[in-house]
Amino acid sequence: MKNGRIHFLSEDRMKFKDAAEAILEKAKKPLHFGEITKRALDEGLLDTVGATPGRTMGAQIYTEILYDQKTGREGRFVKVGPGLFGLKKWEAKGRETLVLKEEEQAKVAEEITDLSGLTSTQKGRIVENRIRELILLYGGGALSVYEPASDIEAIDLIVLKKGEFRPIYLQVKSRFGLSGKSKKTYIQDIREKTFEPYPTFFIVYAYFNPHTMELHDNLFLIPSDKLRELAVEINPQGKGKRLRLVAPMSPKPGTKWAEFIIDKTQLADVLLQKIEEAYQLFR
Repeated sequence: MKNGRIHFLSEDRMKFKDAAEAILEKAKKPLHFGEITKRALDEGLLDTVGATPGRTMGAQIYTEILYDQKTGREGRFVKVGPGLFGLKKWEAKGRETLVLKEEEQAKVAEEITDLSGLTSTQKGRIVENRIRELILLYGGGALSVYEPASDIEAIDLIVLKKGEFRPIYLQVKSRFGLSGKSKKTYIQDIREKTFEPYPTFFIVYAYFNPHTMELHDNLFLIPSDKLRELAVEINPQGKGKRLRLVAPMSPKPGTKWAEFIIDKTQLADVLLQKIEEAYQLFR
């Protein structure tokens, strides 16, 4: 380091996660992934041609954290807030800087990532890929995930328990914004015309937070027959009949959607359980 800047040879450009570690070491406090990226670029730590280096930075740090949690590896990073990351070793030393002041958190929350250039199809694919990632990372090798060649049956992902041909079929629905006065309510429609309940067919509802570039901690995993039974019918007499889920992202115990909400890190375990339960019907 020289004159407050990190210096190195041009041919030694860092990987995103290594650059993040260097920037956090220097900052000595948690930073938003966007700020980490800005400082890394200013310092010349990254040599990128990508159009969205901030998104790459956030995704790579978060993926490493998920991997560390799954494998029990000590790891380098810790998530301390929406889009905010610090160094794991600070936590071990009891550093108070892992907790930002409320006004600092509010300032970060105001940062809005512009996703207006993405189509609905592209957004859907992003969330499908995140769901696939969660299943593989937390499945511990017990599950395989496949994508059908065609989506005409409204199936996005096929999940198999390794060594067994007992598939679970998933339709992944996503939102990039929440509704209601408090912006905490998930609302999503499925066209009734393309919806056919089946014991091994489940719908995953996921909220992708554009501020943090991450999935919400909670997911809805709803059996297709239960969705048919409990969803609100929109335009029931018309040709465009739809089934609508309306639920807070954290439903209160005892409400009709509460039993179907799970922590995203538990998705793989729940799917394994659902595979066993569903195929009891066929024995």
